[in-house]
Amino acid sequence: MLLSDLGTEEERVVSGTLDELSHIDSGYVHAFILPAGFSGMEEGAFERRRLPH
Repeated sequence: MLLSDLGTEEERVVSGTLDELSHIDSGYVHAFILPAGFSGMEEGAFERRRLPH
């Protein structure tokens, strides 16, 4: 998960594979999260923010 431009109008929360995230070429990274295993609600939240394949 990549959080960028936090606190600005361009704020983004995106997720995807490391390869997908490596192609993002805009914004300033504020946090990069590598989650462990998910359960129930966590997996749903992740999938809603996942980058399109």
